[in-house]
Amino acid sequence: MTGALAVAAAMLAGAAHANIDLFAATEHSDNRVPGQGENSTQQLFVGHGYTGPNAVAAIDGTSPNGATWNDMANASFGTLRFSTSAGGPGGSTAETATASFEDELLFNNLPAGTAGVATFHLHLTGELYSEGSGAWDYLVRLESNRGATQSVSGASAAGGGLVDIDQMLTFTIAFVSGQTTNIRLLGHSGVNIFGQPGGTFGHPGSAYADFSHTALWGGLTSAVTTGGVDVTHDLQVTGNSGFNYEAAAPTGVPEPVSWALMLVGFGGVGVGLRRRRRAVA
Repeated sequence: MTGALAVAAAMLAGAAHANIDLFAATEHSDNRVPGQGENSTQQLFVGHGYTGPNAVAAIDGTSPNGATWNDMANASFGTLRFSTSAGGPGGSTAETATASFEDELLFNNLPAGTAGVATFHLHLTGELYSEGSGAWDYLVRLESNRGATQSVSGASAAGGGLVDIDQMLTFTIAFVSGQTTNIRLLGHSGVNIFGQPGGTFGHPGSAYADFSHTALWGGLTSAVTTGGVDVTHDLQVTGNSGFNYEAAAPTGVPEPVSWALMLVGFGGVGVGLRRRRRAVA
């Protein structure tokens, strides 16, 4: 057992050093009383062909003064989901949710040392709402060791109403064929219920920033070398996590309710077949 633990520890250390990981975090704080709150985090260091669990963090609660909160973050390779919500008498809650994945990409099938830029899409959909003293903010960011950080963000003033998000984000990643490129994709949302000066009760409100269904990797759309040559169909992109960056991320498995409906449907089909057999007999 000791030897197996040592091997597992060595593998974990190697994966951590390679920047291949999933991360999720949520945090609730009572901004009337500094230091009062709670948080949840999960970080998974993974290796090539990873098929293990997502990184998931979630907290929810209700305070004696009537404030409520619910925060969720979920990270898998190619997919980030995150949401925050709060309501209350004001000056009572500040919520955040953060999900991210880091990976090492290798661009191949071109002459070694060929430099270029690959373009990828990310589909971001969500719903943002605030009323009274509530406000929201969000951020989606792509970082790479070969270029400038690219991001999209938004924020509301208190009581900003309803905003729907449905965007196809375009990210570019510089590469050199045969050399490793590190990337990190991060999604973050936050809400706040503001109070009166000094942190006293007052100015009730509510808000949510809901990206709980989508920040989905859209796959490779183009790749051009520094000489202007389109190599989209020649380029091969592999990630140390095992995720296929050239294709769109899967949308996920059916939710439990969907499974239940499917099973009911299958049951109905079975009953129909049995009745048909009896009628024929």
